[in-house]
Amino acid sequence: MLRVGWQMIREHPLTGVGSGQVSKRYRAYLRPGDPRPAWHGHLHNNLLQLAAESGFLVVGAACLFVGVLLRHLWRAWRLAADQESRFIASTALRALTGFLVAGQFEYTYGHALALILLSFAALSPVIAPPGGKAIDAREFESS
Repeated sequence: MLRVGWQMIREHPLTGVGSGQVSKRYRAYLRPGDPRPAWHGHLHNNLLQLAAESGFLVVGAACLFVGVLLRHLWRAWRLAADQESRFIASTALRALTGFLVAGQFEYTYGHALALILLSFAALSPVIAPPGGKAIDAREFESS
């Protein structure tokens, strides 16, 4: 699957093969004699799947988003005023880290339940930390 994904990327580096097209085009990228998996709906790696499906521009945007989120979560953890806030920020960092690690071996972006759970876990300290006061972006810039 990794080789097929890289071949798709080599042929379509900027735009990918198209949304939902990896599974439809998978067999066309197999060499004679390659094993033909019974199911090949995705490539079992987040970055490889995003690049094959949508190209490097989307991968760059996804990496930028995750990098900014990690930065904000790290700062939320550092700036936590109490033990509860620190726990929530720590949990968010661990949830995002687990999602990213799992994404090396599975296409976790393709599972809606995983995305919903990650959104609740990872975004809660950034959007509405304990105490009900939303974090002001200027607080992060000054630290």
